[in-house]
Amino acid sequence: MDKDRRNSAQGKIRKNEMKIWLVPLMDFLIAAWISYILLRSPFGLLFFIPILYFHMKYARKKQAEERVHEFELRYKEMLSSLSGSLRAGHSLENAFQDSEENLALLYGEDDRFIKELSMMNRSIDMRVPVEKVFADFAKQHPYEEVIMMSDIIGFAKRMGGNYIENISRTLEKINDSLSLKEEIKAMTSEKRLELKLMLIMPPGIISYIAISSPEFMSSIYGNAVGFCIVLVCMALYVVAIILGERIIRIEV
Repeated sequence: MDKDRRNSAQGKIRKNEMKIWLVPLMDFLIAAWISYILLRSPFGLLFFIPILYFHMKYARKKQAEERVHEFELRYKEMLSSLSGSLRAGHSLENAFQDSEENLALLYGEDDRFIKELSMMNRSIDMRVPVEKVFADFAKQHPYEEVIMMSDIIGFAKRMGGNYIENISRTLEKINDSLSLKEEIKAMTSEKRLELKLMLIMPPGIISYIAISSPEFMSSIYGNAVGFCIVLVCMALYVVAIILGERIIRIEV
């Protein structure tokens, strides 16, 4: 099961990287569709450049979001492992060692997060204070949950006392926050699929009519009024895409 999970995680990363390279091909096909179906003119191919620019920008943004999500999943697993080790009576330093071993079984030693965790543990082995090691980690990944954990570790170490209990409670709260993000992502995944289907339907219907009954669309070709109507419809379609993305986006 761990092997399947590791292969699944690595497969998602490769899939996301592959999508970036497919963007130019997809955009050329879209521009060709505009040229042949909507405008019946080679002029439609000029839309390839703006479509490619905005699509690449969007694709890189989505890729960055996926990387953040992958990081959050691994960070959540690390927090769960840390909490379990601390509850078992291990020191914070040993708990990080346990986390590396546990996560390596899930994601493999070649995983980027595991390599960072390994570097952290090597620093700890070299007698670098764990709060400093985690503070450096938080600088590399300035996310709310990471910064919060860094502050708690630093504060707990300075105050002394039963800091293990305080850290464990904080770990559980951060873990709950990350779990909520996962639940929201799962809840909106169905709506994302519905949005994609709704966006595919108009071009599909137009293509069907243009190919099966070209006389219904002949009035929009070769005149300024038809050209303007097509441009307005395309603009409204783009606005619908943007609004749809914003509606299903829920920030936690």
